[in-house]
This record gives sequence, C-alpha cells and structure tokens, in this order.
Amino acid sequence: MSEIIANNQQLSNNPIPSEFIALDNDLRFIKVRKGNKEPIEGWLDNNYSANDPSLIQWIQSGGNYGYFLQDNTDLCVLDADKPEELAPLIEYIGPTLTVQSGREGIGYHKIFRCPDLGPKKIYLFNTGGESLGDIRPGSANKKYFLVGPGSIHPDTGRPYTIVDSSDPVIVDREGLLQLLQQYTKPVGEKKASKRGPIAPCTPVIVGDSPGRYLDEWGLSYRVVLADDGFIVFKLDDCPFSPDHSDGCYVAFNPDLGTVVARCYHDRCGGDTGPNRWDELVERFGPIPEKAKEPGDTSFANIRRNKIQYRAQKKKQGTSNPINYLLKRIRARGGNI
Repeated sequence: MSEIIANNQQLSNNPIPSEFIALDNDLRFIKVRKGNKEPIEGWLDNNYSANDPSLIQWIQSGGNYGYFLQDNTDLCVLDADKPEELAPLIEYIGPTLTVQSGREGIGYHKIFRCPDLGPKKIYLFNTGGESLGDIRPGSANKKYFLVGPGSIHPDTGRPYTIVDSSDPVIVDREGLLQLLQQYTKPVGEKKASKRGPIAPCTPVIVGDSPGRYLDEWGLSYRVVLADDGFIVFKLDDCPFSPDHSDGCYVAFNPDLGTVVARCYHDRCGGDTGPNRWDELVERFGPIPEKAKEPGDTSFANIRRNKIQYRAQKKKQGTSNPINYLLKRIRARGGNI
C-alpha cells in the first residue's frame, strides 16, 4: 500500500509538462544524462510513457529527458535551427505547441500534425545551401529524439522551455509540401569545401582506407572525390550526436595516410573543430589488419582499387579504369 501511495505522489509531481503528458499516445520518452543530450541507455529499446515512475524519478533527481514520435502518430516536429530564415514556414504552420531550445541564439521545436508526410526526415536549406533545420515526421522510418522541456542544455546551462502551449495544429499536407520546395538544397556550382586542416592521425590508416573501418562499424556513407585530392566519406548519420544526421564526414588523404573526422554542426565541434577520428576508433573498436593476400579479387578489394584509381586519375589524368584495375590485381598475383 505504501508503494502505491508513493507512486501516486510521484505522478502528481510529474516534472514533464502537462502539454506533453497529454500527447502520451503519440510520444515515447527516454532518460538523458544530467545537463547533457546523451541517452543513458539504448533508447529505442528502453523508453517510457510520460507517467512511468522510473522516468519521473530520474527527472526529479536532476536528469534530463527526451522524447520521440511513435510509429502510429501523425505528429511532426519542425526543428528550426535558424527560425529567422524559416519565417514563411513558421507562419504557415501557425500557433502550435513550441519548445525553445536552451542553446545560444534562438532555436525552436514546433510540434504539429500532418498525416502521411513521408518516411524520411525532411532537410531544410537556404539558397546558399546552408542547413536551416529539418522536419521529422512520425511516419519516418528512422527515429530521432529531441530533448524535452525543462531539461538543461549542456553548453549554456539554460533550460528548454515551452513558449507556446497551443495544441498541435493540423497542417495541410499538400500546402506544406509546396511551401517546402523553397527550402530544398540548391543544385548548381560546387561550393568550396568547408573542411578544416587535415591532421595526421592513427598510423594504422596508412595504406588502408577509412571506408573499411566504416564498413566494419556498420556506418553507411557516400564517397566523394574532392578537388584537392582527398577522398571524403559523407556519413548518412552523425555518430557524435543523436539529434541530427547530416553534416558528418571522414576526409582521407590516400598519399599521406592522414584522416580526419568532423561534423559541420557546432554542437559536434564544427568544421574547424578537433579531429574526432581517434574518438570513433575508441568508441567502435579497432578492426582486423587489412588482408594482404595475393589475388584478392573480393568486392571490398575491388572497391578499394576503384577509390585509389579515382584519386590517381584526379591527380595524374589516368584515363582507363579497366586497365588500371587489372594491373593492380595482377600485381597482387591474381589471375584473370
């Protein structure tokens, strides 16, 4: 009986705002470290209802918390990093439940309803190609969490606060999609790279490729050959922060064996911040030394040959990729 009374007292003192408790059928909540944005546990497997006594106790003890959208909800969240450049979109959505971030500057999480908005996060850009934020539909295949109101931002010590307590407004899907066309990433002349200086790092990378590490770690990516000869692996998801996916890259100089990992987002150190490659190795673990058996014609080896060929072609103007690949395979003792 005493345990039931204690639980009822906890529920009556729930630190989660009533506006979010009312959305308990649309949201799931997670425990986040005190004064941080990092979950304390695997949040896709360990999440809670708004009235869970364990979650309430965690928040009451000073912990932060987060929330994400359930699969069956039509809720969406606009994560507006630069709301001044998203004014037409914010005006179109209108008054709706809104949380202001505790970070430096102004940022908003605007929660609204829009059925069938799509299976992916919608990235928003200005005409210069700079990121302005994103929209996260509840129907998205991948889940992203946001830090909840009342939690403390790690960089400023300021809380996330509700600045509009309105119920989530219903937004017309077709009108929204039409408006979002002005925030698509522009296609045009290639912009200069924003990468910072490439610093020497883990020696084991010499003669190898970061792609093999990323493959072993299960991190998906796209490969781009930069104008300066670097091979750039653009990661599909940022391993440094769970609240965004774009912006992380690994740049590799195949001649020097130097590698750097960064994310453009300021919260991850920015494009001129520290080299975080060693952090990835420490987090995901070392991988087996690259096989050097003659006649290695595996897909992974052919892929490495292609990357090296592209780098050489860029620098030396080599014109025939087939001859180049055959030459490299025969040099290793392979038989064609």
